[in-house]
Amino acid sequence: MTRRGPSIRPPARNGPVVSVVIATNNRLQLVQRAVRSVLAQDLPGVEAIVVVDGSDLGTAPALRAIFPDLRILQTPEKNTGPGPARMAGVRTSLATWIAILDDDDELLPSACSDMLRLVAEEPAAVGRCVFQFAHGNGWLADDFRVLTLEDYLASRFRGDFVPLLRRQQFLSRGYAYPPLRIGAEGLLWMEVARREGVPTWRHTVGILHHDAPSRLTTPRNQMRRAAEYADYQELFLDRYGDDLARIQPKGYRKRLLAAGTYSAMAGRRADARRHARRLRQAGFGMAGAVLALVVAAPALARLTFRAYRRMERIAGRPN
Repeated sequence: MTRRGPSIRPPARNGPVVSVVIATNNRLQLVQRAVRSVLAQDLPGVEAIVVVDGSDLGTAPALRAIFPDLRILQTPEKNTGPGPARMAGVRTSLATWIAILDDDDELLPSACSDMLRLVAEEPAAVGRCVFQFAHGNGWLADDFRVLTLEDYLASRFRGDFVPLLRRQQFLSRGYAYPPLRIGAEGLLWMEVARREGVPTWRHTVGILHHDAPSRLTTPRNQMRRAAEYADYQELFLDRYGDDLARIQPKGYRKRLLAAGTYSAMAGRRADARRHARRLRQAGFGMAGAVLALVVAAPALARLTFRAYRRMERIAGRPN
């Protein structure tokens, strides 16, 4: 159920209770749907803040014509990625609570009221500042769990989750998206999980869509943006590599292979060779030899990557 027309619900008397931050870049039709789902919330005092990437000059004026009262920010830099855009929205908001929504997804009409109710009812939520609720494909074995870093590294949950932030505490504790164009959000939640834990509910609050014309995780996109994926893998291994090697050795091997393969596809042969050495030092001699071969023949990196992703799809694993 969505609200028709450009009207926006008036804020609560003392300002918005929840700001839903939506970062977008050249996806006007999709972001309209996301905005309407925010305006359709059954909780008074919910606002949408749309942050438009600086390289996208057409979305902001088009949105203002459709939603005259919508809060819109345009980042001064071009192609910063969703992390910096979301941080701009978080810092601009005056609401107590911040929800983060992708521009191609929707919130269910009771999403904000359900999230605030569940946080208020859960004793383990006291004193914490980041919370998660299941998106369309989010899966958690229990109805509720405070996720730790080990839960993230051991993959004890699956799919997507909608984050909810207690804004003032989130900022005062120094949390921020890493300066990456890819993977920043996951690294941020892992850091919160390491420091204090992330209360997470299986309760579904969003609708996950798959109709975006270009998705970040397609093999073509990953090869085209190999340098950015390499940056993400490097930061992941720098922060959590030792923990991952201890908790899930196979996952550590996969990360090293990914870092090396993306580096090879990006032309960073020295970095790729370094990861091949790390694989051998960790006892993964065969994987290290494969990666060394990929480095010696860069064209093989793309062929290997395509074959691997094809096998993932055949096996039914998520992209």
